[in-house]
Amino acid sequence: LKASNHAEVTIAGLNLCPHRPPTRSGKPILFTTLEDETGVIQSACFGEALERYIRVFLLSPAVIVRGRIQRRGTGASLTVEKAKPLLLNDILAKSDAATTIEEPQRELLVHHWR
Repeated sequence: LKASNHAEVTIAGLNLCPHRPPTRSGKPILFTTLEDETGVIQSACFGEALERYIRVFLLSPAVIVRGRIQRRGTGASLTVEKAKPLLLNDILAKSDAATTIEEPQRELLVHHWR
């Protein structure tokens, strides 16, 4: 990810290993790893964003996330501000490839994404 520190970005990808570890402060936080075809980024969701979007992270295998990049050294993470499930229908509606997917394949993909 080449975005600068505090840049606002939108990322869509697989929602890998969402978890809510205990924190020293006792405040709830959710961590997850987002993966797309370019790589992975660690993401954190807390505060009002966590209250609004916890179900998205706990129930969706793929998500679209809006947030800010946090850089430390050579690493980067994402602080989540908004999130929503990434649905196969969203992808197909915006892609010319939708017309090339034959019906049996589409059913298989729909089942995989649920």
